[in-house]
Amino acid sequence: MAAVHDEGGTAPHIGKRLKKRILLRLGNWKKEIDDQLRRIWWAWCSIGTALPWQIRNQVVHEGVKWTAKSQLEFMWRRGLQQLYAVARSERLRANLRIQGLYLQICLESLEEVTVEAPPGKSLPVAATWRQQKLLELPRRLTLFQVANNA
Repeated sequence: MAAVHDEGGTAPHIGKRLKKRILLRLGNWKKEIDDQLRRIWWAWCSIGTALPWQIRNQVVHEGVKWTAKSQLEFMWRRGLQQLYAVARSERLRANLRIQGLYLQICLESLEEVTVEAPPGKSLPVAATWRQQKLLELPRRLTLFQVANNA
């Protein structure tokens, strides 16, 4: 599923790679798959607001150090955990067994699709006038301190 969505609150279109993965598992597309992917989207919308608070609390109260990559991995892992729990619960109930199986197929397919960002460019270099001002700053501070202490 694409990361970009419209302002209307609708789920994004289904990406080609995800669709291909699901078709490999099922053979043909079913309306129920669209429903399950929509459910996954809405679940991520709510999970995605709660998990940053968990990370924030770990940083503030436990002093845990996080990198952007580890935060993303934590959120992905926890979100999938919760969604797999829903799928497992539904598979155990006779009236929801098919729905749970479709949800699990969608989750497994989503997990298999790896998204890699294109290789990034190196960070832009600061303008030369900016570099010169940054180099002058310590000298100016020293002059200021000397002038005030004299």
